[in-house]
Amino acid sequence: LETFTFEVRGIDTDGNVTFDDDGSELRAVVSVTVFDPALIVDLEVEDASIATLDEGVEIVTEGHDHYLGAASGNQHTSDLVPGAGVNFNFNMDEGGFYSVVLHYGVGSGYGSKVGQVTVNGVPNELTLTSEGAIGSLRVGTFSLTSGVNVIEVCCGWNYFRVDKLQLLPAAAPAKPLAVNPTPVN
Repeated sequence: LETFTFEVRGIDTDGNVTFDDDGSELRAVVSVTVFDPALIVDLEVEDASIATLDEGVEIVTEGHDHYLGAASGNQHTSDLVPGAGVNFNFNMDEGGFYSVVLHYGVGSGYGSKVGQVTVNGVPNELTLTSEGAIGSLRVGTFSLTSGVNVIEVCCGWNYFRVDKLQLLPAAAPAKPLAVNPTPVN
């Protein structure tokens, strides 16, 4: 990972620095973190060595009623019905922070759904809106350990399909700001 920091200043049409109503200069410092795309980890649902499908869930391909185009590897799950899901058990050579991205689809005419992605025991409820096609949604940034990690996709209102998970190297999330323990009012 590499971080680049930029200072952004507001200027008027004459090139002069602008100020807000309080007389403070309009400026901000922005940091952008980038990573080598070769470090992206794809966890494909059709890879039986890492993905376990619950009873009633199957892998579908083109020609199946549940198939949505543009799935990676041209495969994804059938609808996850209530109580069913997919468990990804995988090893990481190195621990660290990763953004977890769910690639999924909701059948045409189904409307949005609520699903759950649990990363190493931490549940995350998501609203899934990619209807009629495979889309993606960032679940969040998590600390994955060196060795075995478990991500479960399931629950909620179900009736959505899973294509894959992607793990993108990420910077450590910002620490929460300190809060005065004495309430102020």
